[in-house]
Amino acid sequence: MGLHLVSSTFVGLAMGYFLGDWLDETFGWGVKPWAIMIFLILGIVSGFSMVIQDLKKIEREEKRGRESLQKWETEDGDADDPGA
Repeated sequence: MGLHLVSSTFVGLAMGYFLGDWLDETFGWGVKPWAIMIFLILGIVSGFSMVIQDLKKIEREEKRGRESLQKWETEDGDADDPGA
């Protein structure tokens, strides 16, 4: 999960840098610092979004695991009583 946050931040920073550089060279607009800031923020937001999605996925998998364990225990009888 931490890799998502770091990699998306880095990709956003790189995209802003190179896009701003290209726009400055091509059109002479002087937008490189703005492009870097905007894409850096977009990368950070994207990273947090991916982390939240991963956490929700883990939570769903744990819930399914708990439900299947409970189902297995009820089908097996009294799983807490080893002598039964």
